[in-house]
Amino acid sequence: MGSLVEELIIGGGTPTATPHQAREYLRTAPDRLLTDAEIEEIVAAFVHWGGLVGIAWDRPFAQACHETRLFRFGNQVALVQRNPAGIGATNDGAPGLTFPTWTQGIAAMLIHLMAWCDRLDLAKLIHRTPTDLDPRIPIVAQVRAEKGKAVTWGDLGGRWAVPGVGYAAAIERHHNAILALPDAPGATKGPNMALAIRDAIIPATNANRPKLPMVPKYITVHETSNPNVGADAEMHRKFLVNGGGPEGVSFHWCVDDTEAVHLIPDNENAWHAGDGANGTGNRQSIGIETCVNADGDWAKTRANLAALVAHLMVRHGIPLANVVQHNRWSQKNCPLIMRRDGLWAGQIAAIKVAYEALTKPPAPSGMMEPVITERRDWQGKGKLVAEEVTVVNTDTGKHYSRKVRHDAAGVVLEDWREV
Repeated sequence: MGSLVEELIIGGGTPTATPHQAREYLRTAPDRLLTDAEIEEIVAAFVHWGGLVGIAWDRPFAQACHETRLFRFGNQVALVQRNPAGIGATNDGAPGLTFPTWTQGIAAMLIHLMAWCDRLDLAKLIHRTPTDLDPRIPIVAQVRAEKGKAVTWGDLGGRWAVPGVGYAAAIERHHNAILALPDAPGATKGPNMALAIRDAIIPATNANRPKLPMVPKYITVHETSNPNVGADAEMHRKFLVNGGGPEGVSFHWCVDDTEAVHLIPDNENAWHAGDGANGTGNRQSIGIETCVNADGDWAKTRANLAALVAHLMVRHGIPLANVVQHNRWSQKNCPLIMRRDGLWAGQIAAIKVAYEALTKPPAPSGMMEPVITERRDWQGKGKLVAEEVTVVNTDTGKHYSRKVRHDAAGVVLEDWREV
């Protein structure tokens, strides 16, 4: 992770901490007030809600640690309120809202963050009526109209936090302290993390980084057309850093069989579509170069491409119909192999599957109070092994259940099923 001050809140990074590290950070806090069960619920909630809306969960977790003094609170908001964002707490002494569970309090925090980002479309993935959990959304909208929305974590200073000098740096200090903790063997960084994403934004001084503001409406898929051995995402990163060749080309992402590399911020345009300085492809679409190097695993590369596109669709609210070939903008025969071998329809189908896995809501509608049945390994001194969570749909009265397993790799969330 680079500087958190400049990192995009949505689409800027992926988790670099693991749930195990997050739990240990709270367990080892001085004068700790949380029980082990509360720590489990808090971390699982950040992992789940962050994955649902496409935010790296460990960033808002670190933010909550800063806001709450490692969940010890101590200001006008109390631990029993389960309100890590301090929603409703004001300078006139109002204590803020109280939530019945940490899961709801953390859902409200993520909704509050989405409100500052002007992304209530994502907030509705958490709760169909976001104001039910965060009644201050209209006030956020008023301030946002005056000061602008928050795009980066640095933008939260002066908006979320007032005056907010050094706010993002404080969050980053907590994040670095979490990363410094030892990890469990084989631990992973949360759900939907089969794709490794590396942030490697090229220098702002590069001529091939135009830095023109962009609200992405499309995702454009390219192929590098470079089958040479070693022509992977890292090689193409160096190509962009060195100026992008005589034409000064650029693109937002490059994906191969091992990783996706982020090169241009998603809220800036890049020169990749070949449709001119004001063309829709160049000015309104995120460009992804897909590596075709002979020593790469082509099937794995295409799977990684599907995962990356799905994440970007969630983060930017881009519909599947707006995932297009480079050919759409300039009639170039690109992506060449996918077009030549008839793979495009299958690629779109894979993207759809990946997208649905990310956007499947926690239950059909509404925020539903969970009833948790625990199963513990008493031979392992009561270690939590699994939970069965049952909820009731407030609209239909139907019951849904999901299993939550705990192991060395962290928290594994299974799909909801009707019971």
